[in-house]
Amino acid sequence: MEEKEYWPKQFRLYHAPGTTYGFVGRDLDVLEIERRLLATSDGKRRNMLLVQGMGGSGKTTLLKHLMEWWQTTGFVEHVSYFGYDEHAWNASQIMDRLAQELLPDKLRA
Repeated sequence: MEEKEYWPKQFRLYHAPGTTYGFVGRDLDVLEIERRLLATSDGKRRNMLLVQGMGGSGKTTLLKHLMEWWQTTGFVEHVSYFGYDEHAWNASQIMDRLAQELLPDKLRA
């Protein structure tokens, strides 16, 4: 039974696209992002983070790697990507897409 449930779950996981030279040398960046996301302030977890930098510096590649890594390690259960390289998203579109991804059965009823 476990194997029967394992493979469909693996198929649904996000898989980051390959890069020309592989994904190396960003371990400290990954550690810093995870540390900041798990940090608490005033007893509350602030689980938001802004990643900014010059175009072409690897922000999207880093975040797509984290999406795969965090699902693999169980840090998160579900990932969603809203990049401007795909579409100029507004808040309403993001909320609609999240509802479709997270509540698919509820929206069909």
